[in-house]
Amino acid sequence: MKKILLTFLLIPFLLCAQETIETRQSDSSEEINFINATIKPIFPGCEIYDSVEQSKCFGQRVTQTIVDNFVMPKEAADKGLSGRVFISFIVDTLGNITDIHALTGPHELLIKAAEDAVTALPKMTPGVYEGNKVRVRFIVPINIKGENSTQDSNSKKYKRKYKKELKAVQKKMKKEAKQGKGF
Repeated sequence: MKKILLTFLLIPFLLCAQETIETRQSDSSEEINFINATIKPIFPGCEIYDSVEQSKCFGQRVTQTIVDNFVMPKEAADKGLSGRVFISFIVDTLGNITDIHALTGPHELLIKAAEDAVTALPKMTPGVYEGNKVRVRFIVPINIKGENSTQDSNSKKYKRKYKKELKAVQKKMKKEAKQGKGF
């Protein structure tokens, strides 16, 4: 059986997440940076911690759920595919995981497998801003390394490439936000 190495860096708290404040008017919404949320979404089981520890718990549980549910497609493994897929999802005002889609990825097979893994995330306690439940967007980079891959995730070249990809995703998010596409 082929071994697959998955690494996850959950970056929603500093770089990539945004939320949308649902206003009292049903037709409009305003976007606000994730950092400004009064209460961040809470993964089931993380309620017992203070807010800082809840954020850590959230990241660990999201990562573990994705790792546990990621299935490398046989065709992708046979082809030795590897790379990084940036997946976006929203914890909505009811705590449901919605709007799951890839922002970037090296191959459609890896993108589909990553999106499928994220669908396994459970319902959560929604985020809150100024007393109102809000939609919170997360971006999760998922690094997929097949058994035959020569990719070294500790190399300087790999880290530079990661930073470049992250900047491209952030630029895309800002552009789409200006265009009113939900980021």
